[in-house]
This record gives sequence, structure tokens and C-alpha cells, in this order.
Amino acid sequence: MLGDAGFADAEIVEWLFRRDDELGEAPIDALLAGRKAHVRRVAQSQA
Repeated sequence: MLGDAGFADAEIVEWLFRRDDELGEAPIDALLAGRKAHVRRVAQSQA
């Protein structure tokens, strides 16, 4: 999704590991905790 929006691979990896205020944690941590729908919504707002 982020790649389709023009994000470079390095930017996507940075986003995954950077704390997001809306999620309250890094997207990768939310994904590992099973909150993929929430991460998708946040990613869509970034795209």
C-alpha cells in the first residue's frame, strides 16, 4: 500500500519501526500483536 503511494522501500521500513502516535506504538509492534486492521487504516491515511 505504501509502495503504491510512492514510498521508497527504505521509507516503508522506517515507517514500520518508528513509533506512530495514532497507534501508540510502532506499526511492527501492532502487527505482531495482531492489530493488522488498525495498522492498515493508519497506512492508508499515510498513502
